[in-house]
Amino acid sequence: VNDDLPIRTKGAVHSGKVRSVYWLTDADSARLIADKQYDVPHGTELAIMVISDRISAFDCIWQGENGLNGVPGKGIALNSVAAHWFKLFDDAGLAG
Repeated sequence: VNDDLPIRTKGAVHSGKVRSVYWLTDADSARLIADKQYDVPHGTELAIMVISDRISAFDCIWQGENGLNGVPGKGIALNSVAAHWFKLFDDAGLAG
């Protein structure tokens, strides 16, 4: 499992079987809140969740032949589906 992404973090990276959570620094959280105009209280800490291509079943991370780790594009597909539903919920006033 590689959690060595170029993301400035505050504290340790939480690494699960198929996703990792990076808590952003206070400065990066404040910058993103201002840039994106998030309606959150001052001092809110933001995190980034990275979803990998890894597959986990029964507490075992799947590894294929020839060094294949997971399903190529799985992380992007899961993030795209989540973004679609988050937008629909936001448009319907169910999230914000």
